[in-house]
Amino acid sequence: MSAVKQNGPKGPQEPVEFLASCGYPRVLYITLAKLDLGDPKLDANSLCSTPVVPLKPLTGKYTIEQAGTDNCVTFDAANNALEDDRLFTSRCREGLREGTQNFTVITDRNNGHFSLATEDQKCFYADTNKDIRRDKSFCSKTLSYFVAQRAGSSSILVKEWPSNSCLNANLDGTLNFEACDSGSQRQTWKVCRSDDPSICLRNYPL
Repeated sequence: MSAVKQNGPKGPQEPVEFLASCGYPRVLYITLAKLDLGDPKLDANSLCSTPVVPLKPLTGKYTIEQAGTDNCVTFDAANNALEDDRLFTSRCREGLREGTQNFTVITDRNNGHFSLATEDQKCFYADTNKDIRRDKSFCSKTLSYFVAQRAGSSSILVKEWPSNSCLNANLDGTLNFEACDSGSQRQTWKVCRSDDPSICLRNYPL
């Protein structure tokens, strides 16, 4: 992945890996950082003029945790082919089958989108009833993509694209998509590496 050093009043920052959609009407950076940068003064022109090394897909397992709680998104596999695979929230990493709270992050570096998939590369989407289901086939670029919007220094809103609805955790633990509200704690998430929780997806819309 490409890295760039930010020089501020306190001297050089550590290298920060980023996904940049330069030239897009609203430049969006999804940042994979190992430190809390606070609110760095990122300049779109300087970043976009930085030579970009072709990005490798993000690898490893990521855990999707509701910010401010101990609740994680959990994958519930169907018992048979007639039922649908679903998602719900539960306590993080407590007595759950391995992999049920770990997801693959699939990125599209051309537009800042990323999708959430299980290890078999199948993604999630919201159907007309606002149930969150999994694609029967492999990830669809028209239905299954999510884009992150900033909601603080280390948490994000997980937004479904192209509907622009946000992932919401209901009080009963179920999930649905609804109008985005940056003030709603139930819509705020952290997407972090399962083997290193200090590495999280973050974004900086400019």
